[in-house]
Amino acid sequence: MKPNAITAISVSVLFSTLITHVTTSKILFLLPIASKSHKNVFDPLIDALLSRGHELTVVSPVKSPRNYTNLREIHPVTVEEISNSPAMSGGNMFENRRKGKLAVLLSFDNTFIEEVCHKFYRNEEINGILKTREKFDLAFVNAVPNQCVLGLVNYLNIPHIYLGSLPLTNAHIEGVGGFFPRSFVPSPFSPFIDKMSFMERVMNFIIEMLSGYLYYQKQSSDIYRQYLGNDIPTVEEIDRNVSMIFMNTNFLLTFPRPLLPDIVEVGGMHCKYGRKSKLPSDLEELLSGAEHGFIYFSLGSIIRTKNMPPEVRQKFLNVFAKLKQLVIWKWDNENETDLPANVVVRKWLPQQDILDHPNIKLFITHGGLLSTQESVFYGVPLLGAPLYVDQDLNMKQAENLGQGLTLEITDFTEESLEDKIKTIIYDQRYAQKAKQLSQIFRDQPETPTERAVFWTEYVIRHKGATHLRSGARDLTAIQYHSLDVIMFLGIVSISSVTIVGMILLKVVQAACLKLRQQNNVSKIKVN
Repeated sequence: MKPNAITAISVSVLFSTLITHVTTSKILFLLPIASKSHKNVFDPLIDALLSRGHELTVVSPVKSPRNYTNLREIHPVTVEEISNSPAMSGGNMFENRRKGKLAVLLSFDNTFIEEVCHKFYRNEEINGILKTREKFDLAFVNAVPNQCVLGLVNYLNIPHIYLGSLPLTNAHIEGVGGFFPRSFVPSPFSPFIDKMSFMERVMNFIIEMLSGYLYYQKQSSDIYRQYLGNDIPTVEEIDRNVSMIFMNTNFLLTFPRPLLPDIVEVGGMHCKYGRKSKLPSDLEELLSGAEHGFIYFSLGSIIRTKNMPPEVRQKFLNVFAKLKQLVIWKWDNENETDLPANVVVRKWLPQQDILDHPNIKLFITHGGLLSTQESVFYGVPLLGAPLYVDQDLNMKQAENLGQGLTLEITDFTEESLEDKIKTIIYDQRYAQKAKQLSQIFRDQPETPTERAVFWTEYVIRHKGATHLRSGARDLTAIQYHSLDVIMFLGIVSISSVTIVGMILLKVVQAACLKLRQQNNVSKIKVN
């Protein structure tokens, strides 16, 4: 090949590469009802798409800490409103824990969610988007509990992707034709693993059915129709047109489950793959100077530590005072005066950087999904004190994997707490298992964020990627589970058996009649 031909080909390839690189899209993120931890799931994908030049509009209560020229933010409600809402914060989780999970599920109040939905459609910037029918190439919708924004998605005719910050239920995936068998896929609200006894399967079935009520469909349709007109389809109808679902799950931590090609697991997106950040100097000095290592204690960003019963707090402090290890505790009030010498409290702590510190011995956690993902990612053993939603399930899997133990935070003794802490710290099997799980979790062909970016741009490139859709989307529940076929075959089988039985009966009756006639003839001849 001539040199000038090679040069021409090289220039052509380079030019096409540059065109591909600079091709950008307008993407809308809709998560008006989201806590900080929910937003943390979205942030890595948002940052990655912004860095690739896409133009993003993010509707959320949480403001981005970074300045991007290609980012527009809309805040229909504030973080404080979300945090102070019992519906989103779980209220006083310590009191709710004593009531039992089913009681909390059945008493769930949608009032605040409805209020935020109305504020969303009354927001001046949202109204501007609706009035001008602004064009977007794709919309992301927070799968829980933001279904009221689907009216806008349909009104503007935007392909959309659900992103679930928690493992999703059948209520969320049935629109794409997906189904998680209740016999081996535990509900996010149940405390079971994938191998269940008969009664556990019964309970899992009931909990899964009840959790569907939290999906919040009818109210959502009623709300967006007030603002957009009654011709907007229902949530169920719009669901059947979703392009893809991203789930914040990973088979290692949230159990293997059957997935269609338009349901993608992106669990661990928020973990810091290849990114090292430094601890504040005072914190680094404190943790590095811990002669016997340290214990990190955090109940997450939603749980209010001020709601912890005083006797529970005192039990923790009494046990911590007996330990050699430093204890660093995320606590709302930094001015506590009754702390043992080895306990330090801070209102905010950089959790991932702490978990990545070589001196850490144990993570005491509420068992939230992000925290358990981070603990596995950094290879840290756990002591879990679950309180709400999926935390029992997450800690049950941590125990099942051999990564940690669980404590019932509303009913424990100082002796049991001390025993569990020392068991995890001094029995090296827990630390070794945590490191092994970290290796398995990281052993992926690409990072979860890279996977999410690929499928995001894939859906945009292919205008909604309708070719990925299963025919199950158009089936009713009866058709999907072949109940009509089973009923038909049952009727055919019963009818066939009945007909054969009737024929045999007729044959036997005819044979008996003939035999009687022959007997009568024989008697006449004898006489």
